[in-house]
Amino acid sequence: MRDAFVVTGDSILYAAASAQLTLVPNTYNDIAGTTVVLSKVGDWEITGVFDFNPAAGDGLIEGCLNAGGAVQAGVATVSGSTRGTYSQKWKYHASGTSVTAKLQARKSLNGGSSTCEATNTTITAEFVG
Repeated sequence: MRDAFVVTGDSILYAAASAQLTLVPNTYNDIAGTTVVLSKVGDWEITGVFDFNPAAGDGLIEGCLNAGGAVQAGVATVSGSTRGTYSQKWKYHASGTSVTAKLQARKSLNGGSSTCEATNTTITAEFVG
């Protein structure tokens, strides 16, 4: 893990990507290093920032949150071939302790070699009650 911190009683969690992910079509894959463990029962606001480097011909590029073993509604999306940083925010209710929340990404077509770069890809989770 490149960077990670926990602030005051596990109320704010942060992790940064540790490696580039080459995207595959139609299958979400974990972005290495972007995993946090939600240690409190209740509501969390989780923000994912994705450093996408899309290639022409790869269709729609998507970044998602997988929490508690399920992909959550709402994705960060980009189409085209311009690198950029894209974000998405989710509200997630953890019904237990030790719930894993992680970022994943995929592409919709197989025309190029799109990636999610480690440089600016991060996850932040804040306990809100």
